[in-house]
Amino acid sequence: MGEVHNTHDYLFHITDKTLSAVLYDIGIAHNNCSPLEDIVRTCDMSQAKPVLEFFEQAGLIKKDRCTLSGSGKELFELSFVYSDEVSARERIAQLLLRNPVVNLISQSFYGRGKIGVEQLRILLNYHGISGQEITYSDVVSLLMLLNRYSIVVYDKKHRAFCVKLAGNYTEPISQYYITPDTPYSNIYNMRKVIRFCRGNIYWIDKHFRKEGFEMLVDGLPYENVKSITIISGTDNITVSAKADYFNLQTELSQRGISLNWRVIKNNSFKWHDRWLIADNQCLNIPPVLAIIRGQRAEIIATKERLDVQPFVTESVLVS
Repeated sequence: MGEVHNTHDYLFHITDKTLSAVLYDIGIAHNNCSPLEDIVRTCDMSQAKPVLEFFEQAGLIKKDRCTLSGSGKELFELSFVYSDEVSARERIAQLLLRNPVVNLISQSFYGRGKIGVEQLRILLNYHGISGQEITYSDVVSLLMLLNRYSIVVYDKKHRAFCVKLAGNYTEPISQYYITPDTPYSNIYNMRKVIRFCRGNIYWIDKHFRKEGFEMLVDGLPYENVKSITIISGTDNITVSAKADYFNLQTELSQRGISLNWRVIKNNSFKWHDRWLIADNQCLNIPPVLAIIRGQRAEIIATKERLDVQPFVTESVLVS
């Protein structure tokens, strides 16, 4: 898979106090065109910047980063207008759980009892969460934040924690980590992003395997899909794979969905990672086999859409 990684260093520099302070400052700002340095007054910018990155990832602020979004305004009202601290904390906890790194922690350790801080540090470095090596103190800082919002219970004395909350949401988050310890969740998360696809779907994977058809059927939202196009190389087009393809093609056609498996035979063709593209989303995904085996990989939503036309033009239908 290509180097498509999002660093999440900001998570190690957020406290509940700075989070609350920045939310308050943006909420009461009178001039949204003012520089952020003028809007954020209750803490310095070195403390505010990590919070702003989290707010942006969580959808609490608009693109100008100076104005609260609709969900940001709801959180502001809960926190400062109605002083509903319990509901505000629950809302922030759910936003944190939707963060890819916190989701990874929940996915890996929920229900496993006490986990050592060093184990978490190893997990985060293993997945390349930061642009640099994550330290023990970084992990402790993150655990203190998650403890504050009751996502984990952190035992400082014994240098351990246990995950108290797991993510519970229907729409996919922006990034999932594939890990060997979560074989069920790896496939479940792939089915989840497929379930969110609408319109015309393209699954581009040079080494696509027939097991991908199973993930496709398990996750497919039939009533919202018009067509599915698989584009791959030639190496896994076996007799059994073709049989599965033609059977599924017949079945989907009865539901008004066209399924086509196209193959690129030109060995000099330049492949650009693996992609799942629909009318409403575009994701950089691992190979099918990496998902099945739980190899270190990521499913990442991308803002820029891949141009599928060169792949379609270069490919021919499997026959």
